[in-house]
Amino acid sequence: MIKNISIIGLGLMGGSLAAACRKKFPKAYITGISRDTQALRFAKKKGWIHESYSKFGKGDRLFFRNTRPNPARFSNLVILCTPVETFPKYLTLLDKFFRPGTLVTDVGSVKGEILNWCAKRRFKNIQFVGAHPVAGSHLRGIKAARPDLYEQGFTFVVKAEKGDRLGNPSVPFFQVKKFWEKICPRVIETSADEHDKIVSAVSHLPHAAAVALILSISAKYLKYAGAGFFDTTRIAAGHPSIWLPIFLANRKNMIKDLKIFERTLTYFRSFLEKGQKRSLLKMLEGASTRRHKLS
Repeated sequence: MIKNISIIGLGLMGGSLAAACRKKFPKAYITGISRDTQALRFAKKKGWIHESYSKFGKGDRLFFRNTRPNPARFSNLVILCTPVETFPKYLTLLDKFFRPGTLVTDVGSVKGEILNWCAKRRFKNIQFVGAHPVAGSHLRGIKAARPDLYEQGFTFVVKAEKGDRLGNPSVPFFQVKKFWEKICPRVIETSADEHDKIVSAVSHLPHAAAVALILSISAKYLKYAGAGFFDTTRIAAGHPSIWLPIFLANRKNMIKDLKIFERTLTYFRSFLEKGQKRSLLKMLEGASTRRHKLS
């Protein structure tokens, strides 16, 4: 039973998760850890966390030794809600200071890179099971957080491949899976490789396309943009500091998908240049049919 939860990072995702945990695990003691002291105050005022810490690092005796309840001694579960490039640092600290058997999961949208890093190490205390809740917003910060954010999507929980030194023992994996099943309506088991291919195609590529589209339009025309343009480019408003490391971590899959996308655009342009009505109509009908199937 999960009785003590620590959430590292209290932005949109971390704040919403804290709120969801208070709702789904009403008896759990929830600790929020963030460098953003305003976010910590906001979360405490909302009643989403019981305790808050603004420091997390080597030599932080206040956090690791002298507080009661001490997160390092009592947390059953730690959730990383920070940018993906920070995971190695936090996992190293967690393994050094937290108690044996501590479960660690995350909300990162790229899995292969961090799981490959984990597989080269032997954790003494923590048991890491990667996850990726597919929920969010182009908004950022804890003031955009809400308790039902995760109820509108689904979550990938990543099971290590056979022979992987990380090894995801069955008990930790199913404990983490059970946690996410309380938070989200649907949980999907997948491998890191398959996960990264999926999100490259349906999340990272569309973001890149939205970025390219809004940068391709003359600024003087943007004041005439309608609902269609706003819908198509909404995700380009995502914060660069969050998306840059995601793109770099999944660049191998993104490059493959970008080549396919470029080829499709090239066909469209070629048909347009040559006035090939039938070919253009076929593309438009195919796209329309596929999109309607998503509704």
